Amino acid sequence: MEIRSIIEFVHLAETRSFSESAKLLNISQSSLSRHIQILEKELGSPLFTRTTRRMELSEFGRFYLPYAKRIARLNDETDRAVQLWQKKNTATVTVGISHYAHLFSITESIAAFRKENPDIVLRMVEKSISGLHSDLREGLLSLITVAYPAGAELPDRFIKAGESHLVAVVPDTHILATYSVIPLYHLSGRTVLLPEKESLFERLFLAVTEREGIEPNVTYQGSLKNRLELVRQESGIIIDEERVASEQIRDTSLLILPLEPEIRFVYGLEYASRLNTNEYRYMKFIRDRFR
Repeated sequence: MEIRSIIEFVHLAETRSFSESAKLLNISQSSLSRHIQILEKELGSPLFTRTTRRMELSEFGRFYLPYAKRIARLNDETDRAVQLWQKKNTATVTVGISHYAHLFSITESIAAFRKENPDIVLRMVEKSISGLHSDLREGLLSLITVAYPAGAELPDRFIKAGESHLVAVVPDTHILATYSVIPLYHLSGRTVLLPEKESLFERLFLAVTEREGIEPNVTYQGSLKNRLELVRQESGIIIDEERVASEQIRDTSLLILPLEPEIRFVYGLEYASRLNTNEYRYMKFIRDRFR
């Protein structure tokens, strides 16, 4: 019996919605439905009763839910305990990275660090910006690559590696393609395609538009590949980081345009107050590299 399926059942029991649970779990609805069906088959009883209007827990589902919650909670506690043990009992240096690792020169920095320190095992854990901050606060990670809005007060234990900004991507047939710089107020009411939920760029964009009193119509949040397909069909405007757009968009019918006011951010390495010897060596290496 897959623990993952039990955890998914707990989510579904709370939301009573395959679509909402699939989004929270970052899987497709079809995968979630298949996992629940397999779990029901293994348990020998249906967990839900389904009607055309809504879904409810079956009598067996109500019986099984408290046990499933205990399994999910124990699994989470076990994962955290193992992470803490590994952190304290291994020479491995773990760096938490965002989904946009290229911003932090991760590939180049890690290659250079490994060359200078072949005795240290360096591994990476990819999470959202909010997930990285949470792990740093809880002591699960000591080194994370993060970003902050330009002008924000930066933590004392933060090494700045660079700056960047957000841009808009529009088809050359779009009415806004006539602009060399797109004023943010022109996005009010327009269909906008954003990066994944809880990503830095989503949070930056929504914070600025809220401050400016602009209400874009956000219809999709996800991978750049999917957003490109939508924008080619003139189904919205992409908002993303300038380097991401410049390096990954090769379609000459799409224009990459700056925004006004500019949405800038700084990025770099944030670290915990206490580092073991190898973590300190990595932090010092990054600090010297971007001094």
